[in-house]
Amino acid sequence: MKTLRRILLILASLITLIALFYAVEGLRGMRVWRKTKADLEAKGERFDWKSLAPPPVPDAENFSMTPLLAPLLDFVPNPHAKPGESSVKPRDQAAVDRLNKLKFTGDNPPSPGAWRLGQAIDLAAWQAHYRALTNFPTLPVAAQPAEDILRALAQFDPEMNELRAAARRPHSQFHVRYEDNFAALLPHLSVLRKFAQIAVLQANCRLALGKTDAALDDLRLAFRLADSISAEPVLISGLVQIAILEPALQPVWEGLARRQWSDAQLTALEKQLNSVDLLAAYARAIRGEQAFGVNAIDFIRDNPRMAGALIGIGEPSPNTVVAMLAPSGWLEQNKAFIVNLHQEFSLPVIDQEKRLFRFDVYQRARKYEPKLKTAHPYRVLVGMLFPAVLNVVEKFAHSQSALDLARVACALERHRLKHGAFPETTAALVPEFLPKLPHDIMNGTALKYRRTTDGKFILYSVGLNETDDGGDIVLGPGKPPRADLKQGDWVWSYDEKPAKP
Repeated sequence: MKTLRRILLILASLITLIALFYAVEGLRGMRVWRKTKADLEAKGERFDWKSLAPPPVPDAENFSMTPLLAPLLDFVPNPHAKPGESSVKPRDQAAVDRLNKLKFTGDNPPSPGAWRLGQAIDLAAWQAHYRALTNFPTLPVAAQPAEDILRALAQFDPEMNELRAAARRPHSQFHVRYEDNFAALLPHLSVLRKFAQIAVLQANCRLALGKTDAALDDLRLAFRLADSISAEPVLISGLVQIAILEPALQPVWEGLARRQWSDAQLTALEKQLNSVDLLAAYARAIRGEQAFGVNAIDFIRDNPRMAGALIGIGEPSPNTVVAMLAPSGWLEQNKAFIVNLHQEFSLPVIDQEKRLFRFDVYQRARKYEPKLKTAHPYRVLVGMLFPAVLNVVEKFAHSQSALDLARVACALERHRLKHGAFPETTAALVPEFLPKLPHDIMNGTALKYRRTTDGKFILYSVGLNETDDGGDIVLGPGKPPRADLKQGDWVWSYDEKPAKP
């Protein structure tokens, strides 16, 4: 009995200590998160999806509600949803499946061109690709590859024509269920990208045939498809926007390289390029990620048995057990830690007001990165809920710089059309061809520019290495060859330059 009493006393003490530990950690975490949240909300930050989601618009004015796209996010309840799956499903699953399965190329399609390396699209390779896929071998070979390619793409004319008509609607808001957080369905993103790829390929073909007005219409559609998701506070939406815009610059570049665009067309292109603000899109996406992290941790706290669907694979999982046993205060500490990371690094690395990439923040974040890999209960969820922000911001800066270079290139071509030659300096473009010169967002100075002996020019940003490499491009890893984002300059030029390996 004496031994039993000792055992019971020890157990009672342990239970009391564990309860005290949970209480202390819970209060500590709650206090830290409440203070963090209050301080940031006082500065205007918001952590709920309702404040971040774009406002509703009338269906008749909504690009996303055209009959082709409307089924993508028209949902009904999904009573058989598994843990971690969305509580809804598409009303017209067949329509959604048809769009998701849409393919406009076969496997291993040719390169779409590489304007960053001064490489035009190889339309002959695309012609061979399509003739191998379709019944074209029974038809005469077209005089120009572009004709065969447009013939192959004609099967998508009904969809493309509907999108062109819908593009005239002033607003676009896909009905994303942001409240579903990590389980929100985003089927529209891949569909938009596919149609944008068709539009860009059509633009390249029409340029090759000298149909510049039609090519400009194709580009307008591609830019509208990118813009249709620009207000979404979701990081993947921002990345898809970039994935649409980068290829869309290929026909812009090709038309400039061949001096096909008229002054009026160049003015329209410059206006279209200027309408895109990827720095604002980045900030919007990061605030969405911030809210995502907070809401995801709240989900884990309130649904520990379902946590495996989020942080594990299936259920049960070791992570599920950890989520169930962890003090609630640890989860609150994780929320505060992730939010503070966004406030210290993710958001200030881009200065929207000055339109500047903050290298001081970027370098400080790079030095801090290894600490995120060290084990600590207050940041155990960082690896899952904190995106690879530095890699992401590099992409946004890279593409925004490309848009700025393209704008200046359009203005330079307008100057050449009027005066017979490119100017000695870009300052000559203001105010006749540009109201204001965009600066290099990487260092705040003027974009580098010089005329070349062959009557052309080279225009570039110093890029991510903060060094003026004289317009040299460095090849990145992998195939096909591409310019390295982290090394060398970010260049706009019409000569195919030998890139440094």
